[in-house]
Amino acid sequence: YWDFWNEQINRCVNGYTTGGIFIPGPYYYGLNFYTLQGLSNKSLMYPIINDLDLESFQILDHVKQNNLPGVIFPKARRKGLTEIACIMDLHGMSFIPAFRGAVVTGHNSYIEVYQNKLFNAMNNVNPHMHINKLRKNPILETGVEARKSKERFKKFGFGGSVRFETMSDNPNKLEGEYFNIAHIEEAGNFPNVGEVFTSMEPAMKWGALYKGFFMIYGTGDNILSTSKGFKELW
Repeated sequence: YWDFWNEQINRCVNGYTTGGIFIPGPYYYGLNFYTLQGLSNKSLMYPIINDLDLESFQILDHVKQNNLPGVIFPKARRKGLTEIACIMDLHGMSFIPAFRGAVVTGHNSYIEVYQNKLFNAMNNVNPHMHINKLRKNPILETGVEARKSKERFKKFGFGGSVRFETMSDNPNKLEGEYFNIAHIEEAGNFPNVGEVFTSMEPAMKWGALYKGFFMIYGTGDNILSTSKGFKELW
């Protein structure tokens, strides 16, 4: 039992090579333990390996290992980038001590969509990989809460968290805060996305090296207005 699960944890952290193909740790975790809602939204399924997802996770791993600023994905609808972002967050909270993630968008409805996918995955992850939610809004925190005599105290475990923010009104909300990974969700419909990136970027660096990185993605809208910032940032 312990040999099996120690091997699985090692693969989730360090990745796994099979048939000459390197599967990064987060993608191994996603393929084997992360669940998706089926088309009916009533059934659950595990992701199916495909070249587009594999390449995306390999790029994310390359960025992280080489202390680069991040990735930016212009995309069409329903290409699964939000699910990839959720896998990165859930993997981080499971395997990186004191993991800090951020999800920022221009519209609150996008936050709700992201949270629904992330919370659904957390609730339905393989039981051996389950992590407990302490609270959900405005910051998701994981761990357990316990009581000692009459005094309440919190035992956070790894102390993972993901912060959710709508930034259209104030692009400087997260200025000066460090995150392991910051997702800019639906950047194609986010006019001031460039200002958000400029505000957050300095705190993601240690000297010239990026210790945290950005995952920026979105489907284009009006190239002269709502998508102008996304185009310029790309």
